[in-house]
Amino acid sequence: MSHVTYMPQGILEIFTGVGMMAGPPIGGLLYKIGGFRLPFLSMGGLMLSCGVIVWILVPRQADEREGEQKSGQLWKLLKIPTVIVTCGIVVVMAAAMSYLDPILQPFLENQFSLSPTTIGLIFLLRSGVYTLLAPLWGWLADKKGASRIMTSGGMVTFAVSCVLIGPSPLLTEYGHVLPKSLWVIIVGQVVMAVAFGAYVPVYNELLWAARDAGFEENVATYGVVSGLVYSFFAVGEFVGPTVSSALAQQFGLPWASTAFGGLALFYTTVMVVFYVYDSCKKSKRTSIRQSSGEEKPLLG
Repeated sequence: MSHVTYMPQGILEIFTGVGMMAGPPIGGLLYKIGGFRLPFLSMGGLMLSCGVIVWILVPRQADEREGEQKSGQLWKLLKIPTVIVTCGIVVVMAAAMSYLDPILQPFLENQFSLSPTTIGLIFLLRSGVYTLLAPLWGWLADKKGASRIMTSGGMVTFAVSCVLIGPSPLLTEYGHVLPKSLWVIIVGQVVMAVAFGAYVPVYNELLWAARDAGFEENVATYGVVSGLVYSFFAVGEFVGPTVSSALAQQFGLPWASTAFGGLALFYTTVMVVFYVYDSCKKSKRTSIRQSSGEEKPLLG
């Protein structure tokens, strides 16, 4: 079995958070300097330059199975129940990370008459908290026992954050629990940043599932898993803003955010049921193996 080293997940998430923090202010500055086209031209040129640098500097990874046909790996991976459930988590979390992007700014501007700078700081708050917590999430994600607890807890926390952003009419008009105040939305943003830690373990969860299914720990497996994660993440990034925009236009942001909280709770239920079933199934297999070993005669 080949040995492949990879960057700890926490370090990757730190740089992801830094990018989320830096993107909006840099984009706004470029827009102010050169208009609508300059941010896109600048980022496109930067990405092309990074691609060339990576192609030159990153050494080629040796793969003992380079000449073999590996097109069936993806389909084999998608037949694993754990992989299917985890890919669903990726879609939900990607939608969660992006659904506020097109609807929160006009809502804050209309409801609270905030300046663009203040709105930018509110968006920056979520990215900043996520970046600060990324090392902790990465450390927990590397522990297999904490991975599923972390994911389930993060999904529930995200549902809580959704009803705070708006806030939800369930808490204001029906429950009369919270006021329609800006501080509630800010607290919801912070809670949502904490909830994003649920996304961190998914890559490790998929790697563990692939290993348990007999996949080798090599560059090919890491590549298939990475491609799977980013493909489903892209699906979520498309679904989130599209659905939230339609819901906000029809019912308003508070109800749109409540709907995403309900989606998170629904999928959390699916996850917990599967995790309990999978845990019982693994315990049963372990008991059978232990019983078979005890029945074998001792040779000495």
